[in-house]
Amino acid sequence: MIRARVTVTGRFDGAVATGTIRARLRDRTPRGNVQRCATRRARPWRIHLRPAAGAPAPPQPGGAYLGLTSQAVGVPKPFLLRVNRRATRVGVAIFDYARICRKGVITLNNFTPGGRIRPDGTFALRERFGLRFSRGIRERFRIRIDGRFGAGSVGGSLRVTTVARRGGRVIDRCDTGPLTFAAQL
Repeated sequence: MIRARVTVTGRFDGAVATGTIRARLRDRTPRGNVQRCATRRARPWRIHLRPAAGAPAPPQPGGAYLGLTSQAVGVPKPFLLRVNRRATRVGVAIFDYARICRKGVITLNNFTPGGRIRPDGTFALRERFGLRFSRGIRERFRIRIDGRFGAGSVGGSLRVTTVARRGGRVIDRCDTGPLTFAAQL
């Protein structure tokens, strides 16, 4: 039996929320042993509310932009985008998403390789890959991310679609639907 006590404190100040989190866990194993785990001190946390799109601006060299997607399935879905040191390329985009399939909803995350940032501050990332599963199932993923940098922010759209096949026959299709993302430094 696991017992957990988590204490979260914080406050909102404009578009930023900050605070601390502290946790204690107690687990009684089937043999009756008790194991304990706790944070030694309160850990800080920080959340930025979804920023509004700003005027176009160049990306921050070496910047890490943190934010959320617009997907409302389950918990908020984080979005992270990193820019290289010369601000000429997106290094990577990392995000969580929920795929809506015929057979249910599946939550995953993705690390999309980066791409060139155009002189006007826009970018387009495309990724295609496949996964093989047991029983001869193959799933093909298509990811599209289009964005634009603003003053201390980045925003745009993203979409993930998949097709699962067994022996060439389609057994499921999944789609996030069109989503937006917004993130700031």
